Amino acid sequence: MLRFRFSMADLGRVVVSDAPAIEVAASLDALGDAPRSVFMERWRTHALPRIPPSARRVVSVLRALPRTPPEILTDGCALPTEGPLWTALHAYRDACLGDVWQRVQAEKTRAVATVTGALIAHGVLAALGSLGPSVRWRGDHLEADHPKDADIDLAGRGLRLVPSVFWQTPQYTEHGIDRPTLTFPVGAAPGRADTVADPLVTLLGRTRADVLRATVTGAGTGEIARRIGVSAASVSEHATALRQAGLLHTARTGREVRHSPTPLGRRLITPGSIAPVSALAEKLATEAAGTA
Repeated sequence: MLRFRFSMADLGRVVVSDAPAIEVAASLDALGDAPRSVFMERWRTHALPRIPPSARRVVSVLRALPRTPPEILTDGCALPTEGPLWTALHAYRDACLGDVWQRVQAEKTRAVATVTGALIAHGVLAALGSLGPSVRWRGDHLEADHPKDADIDLAGRGLRLVPSVFWQTPQYTEHGIDRPTLTFPVGAAPGRADTVADPLVTLLGRTRADVLRATVTGAGTGEIARRIGVSAASVSEHATALRQAGLLHTARTGREVRHSPTPLGRRLITPGSIAPVSALAEKLATEAAGTA
């Protein structure tokens, strides 16, 4: 188990963000791990025979590495494109992850919105306590399930939190990156929304809910499109509808357009607002059934 020790400076430097390319590295581990869910089992059965010949050697080498390349943990929304390593990883991702990529990214977007909402509405300790059963706040420190047993003094460096679907156990690294980074598991699989109702999706529809959640820290149209795996035109269309409903604010600075939730929109994507959203979704469904 890892135990993270925070100073006051560290608590002020806790951030949550996505690193979409991390799922490529995480999925390489999932190829050899015992399936932890129906989704993982089905995905591995689907992916193993589809690894392109041009990527097999790189996949084997990367799976043997003790940690993730630091480039995977950058804030960029795509893999780097230069060099044979990245060419092979692109081929692997397209062949083995293409069918699930959009849903994986949407799941991670929801996780970022949930933790960021807790941070904004209730503070850093609430955010640290919202990371799931494998990462827990224990009075004066954060502990994460991990094969190693260690105390980690963050020493003013802060901590970056990154959600992962394919890594179903916490992962930690501080090598080659600016801020120590802890990945935390997101649900059992992106397909969990098929069996567990998401009230915001019931209310707004999946893509529109994902667009709203992706704006929780402010984001441009293209950035949102890359995060959730849809076109920029689709994001613009949904952003217009959300703006007309009073859930989204759009500001233009020069050629850049950035979207952020209004106070009402933030309430819908903040932990603690799920019950009201669920009740509203149920009310709308009842009214719709009554008029059918």
